[in-house]
Amino acid sequence: MFLYKDFMKVKHCDAFDYWGSGTKVTVSSDKPSPPKVSLLKEPRGTSQVLFCTAEDFLPKDISVKWTKNGQNVENVTAKAWDPKLNGRTYSTISLLEVSNTDWNSGAVYSCEVSHRQNLYIKKVSKGKRFLSFKISIQNANRFSVVTVNLKQPSPKEIFINKQAKLECVVAGQDREIIQKTQIRWEIVGPNQRNSTTEEIKSEGAIHKKTSTLTQSFSDWLTVEKVRCSAEGEHVSPVTEEIIVQKGDGKDPTVTLHILPDEFIVDKVTLICLVSSSVKQDFYIAWSENVGQNNGVYTDGVTFLPQKHDDHYRVTSLYTTTKKKWESKYTFVCNVWPAGRSDKINPTQVSNAGDFSNMTFSCILEAEDDYSSLWSATSFFIFLFIFSLSYNVIFSLHQVKCSDCAFL
Repeated sequence: MFLYKDFMKVKHCDAFDYWGSGTKVTVSSDKPSPPKVSLLKEPRGTSQVLFCTAEDFLPKDISVKWTKNGQNVENVTAKAWDPKLNGRTYSTISLLEVSNTDWNSGAVYSCEVSHRQNLYIKKVSKGKRFLSFKISIQNANRFSVVTVNLKQPSPKEIFINKQAKLECVVAGQDREIIQKTQIRWEIVGPNQRNSTTEEIKSEGAIHKKTSTLTQSFSDWLTVEKVRCSAEGEHVSPVTEEIIVQKGDGKDPTVTLHILPDEFIVDKVTLICLVSSSVKQDFYIAWSENVGQNNGVYTDGVTFLPQKHDDHYRVTSLYTTTKKKWESKYTFVCNVWPAGRSDKINPTQVSNAGDFSNMTFSCILEAEDDYSSLWSATSFFIFLFIFSLSYNVIFSLHQVKCSDCAFL
């Protein structure tokens, strides 16, 4: 548990010179020092407690403010302490108690620290990562939240070009801040030969800077961890990382499924489930074959490994047209386990019913397993469809409301 009395240990170091009786002069040559701002979270029963700490600042004058989704928080659950002297600098802390209902809603909470005409901002929200900012008070009206996202390697690049291609994307509403943000890579592993490229694109009111790292697949097999860091003059460093889960070398179980008829209108969604006894990453690419002609590899929507009873499962979704499904197309789920130099045999399905020379399974032996599977898969699909709808609605809202906070 985070205890304020432990954090705010006070050490007094006052130097006084005295001339005559009753005359005291304080001599100080300390230079101004900016605050080091941190935002932490601790669950507490039916609520979450947010701790905003500002350390090692000088002079003493400082202010701390909380916001929720860009609006000031005026709440009795917010508490702050006066700055305490710690050596030659000061430290302070402010607490905000948030109900689990508000926290689970995805609201964005901000701690805004003002010190010597500079504004230091930290943000936190369930399931999101944010860059942090130091900006001039005079330019506070230009403030824009920036997000950073490190994407998993593209499966189709692995299957087609035998290379791992990763993207680190920094996005926000202020193009100048995005342009000045620096993206750095760090690879943990014996082989670190790679190349990087950068580009900036604008999608409506949102600007994105993408750094792409490319490695040969043979080098990627030796990688244990990849980090992407984003920082700038007015941006505190934020790091995202991918830990490569290489498993135990055993072949996974792969099954293909299709959504029930009531979900089929003009599109058909196929589901590829990859199960293993240990947590492992799988690079899943889809292809559409016609007769003896193999189609090109393409990426589906693949989720991270999820624990399910006594095993782990990776789910990948692929959507095709109803016309193709009712024709002589064969749809293939291609799986390449992380850390292995060879892919496993493809699993495929066709509405025509020609399943020669392939591995195929769409029937689960136990009805309970199927119910559990369908429940989990439906949840994934709901999240995916909801995220698409939310992004569209939110983008339209941003266009209409340029002053709204970017979440």
